[in-house]
Formats: sequence, C-alpha cells, structure tokens
Amino acid sequence: MGGFVLFPSAPSEANAKPDLAVSLEPSLEIGRAFLAAVILFNSNAAGGAGSFEAGVIGGRAGYFFLEGPTAPWASLGLASLYESVITQADSGTKFSHGGAGVLLEGGVQLFRRPGLGRVAFSAQLIVPLFGLRTSNSGPATTITAFLLGLKLAL
Repeated sequence: MGGFVLFPSAPSEANAKPDLAVSLEPSLEIGRAFLAAVILFNSNAAGGAGSFEAGVIGGRAGYFFLEGPTAPWASLGLASLYESVITQADSGTKFSHGGAGVLLEGGVQLFRRPGLGRVAFSAQLIVPLFGLRTSNSGPATTITAFLLGLKLAL
C-alpha cells in the first residue's frame, strides 16, 4: 500500500496541478526478482477546473540490485490506464480517454526481510500510449504522470 504525490505533465490549457494518489500493490519475490500487481488512482481532490485524474490497473516486474535489509530496485510494467482532465479553458470541460500505458519505477526498500513491516521510497513514471484531447479544437496530447511516494508493507 502506498501514498504518492502525482505531478501530471499536462499542457497549459489543462493547467493540472499536483494531487495525492494511493496504490495497492501485492507482490511476489523470487530471490532478487519480483512481480507485482498495481492498482493506483489519484484523489482528484480539486474536482474543478485544472484537475487531473488517473486510474491504473496493471502489472510490473522488477529487480533488487542488492541483497540485505536495504536494497534499491527498478521495475517495468504495462497497465490499463484511464486519464481525465477538467480544463481551465472551454468553461471547465472534462476530457477523458483510456488505453495502454507503461509503468517505470525505481526506489529503495528498507527493512527488506521475510514478513511484514517493509518501507519503501519510490519514484514512478506513468507513460500513456495514447493521446488525450485537452481542448475542443486542438490535437490530442500525451499526459505523463510523475509520482513520488512512500510504500508500506502491512
């Protein structure tokens, strides 16, 4: 389970602001390698013009670079991704689209040992493989999301 701050790379007409996001990520470790399912969404707390919303369901594979209780890792995955943005222009029009996305993540896990009680600091990049229109007249654009956060194995 994790908590993140999500930073969307939205174009100026969307003016999307950073927001909080939560994730649920059950995983299976096999030596230094691991597989994880990913469910992530942001709160869209603003709810008005300039807000960005994303939902992710997918999976990723990763690798711990060191043995021991503190270990850095990197992972790569694929996901089904939904994005929506409420623009500042167009009187707050909501634009949304979904499709495939790529998940990239890196971080450091603390207290890496069998059982519960692990803590991890991570950075994630969510790259959609589709475009999202952010105005009635402009072309679709890709809105990449960058996340910084803390994960707890409960």
